[in-house]
Amino acid sequence: MAEKLRAEALNLIRPGAEWSMHEDREIGSYELTWLDATQAKPSDAEIHAAFDAVRWQRIRATRNKLLRACDWIGATDTQLDAPKKSAWEAYRQALRDIPQTQSVDGVQWPTQPE
Repeated sequence: MAEKLRAEALNLIRPGAEWSMHEDREIGSYELTWLDATQAKPSDAEIHAAFDAVRWQRIRATRNKLLRACDWIGATDTQLDAPKKSAWEAYRQALRDIPQTQSVDGVQWPTQPE
């Protein structure tokens, strides 16, 4: 999966560039061979920043899916009592706060109320 994320990151910062990558899963590293003569090879810092950006895109997509799944809580005709409605509202707020309160390296997803 990391190899796929790195590929997405490289395509984000150098669209259409030619390169190859070899990942050594045993030691957890990869080697990038830059083949494109028309675009400069990105620095490790650029690759890392783009890698994190792609990871955040995926986290936000998951978060948005979870929010859509409980959009019904905002309807005025829900049959929830006040404590349950409050629990759902807190859950939704925790989901919305993820980009500001969590690290890309380890999101702790809130628990959906019952």
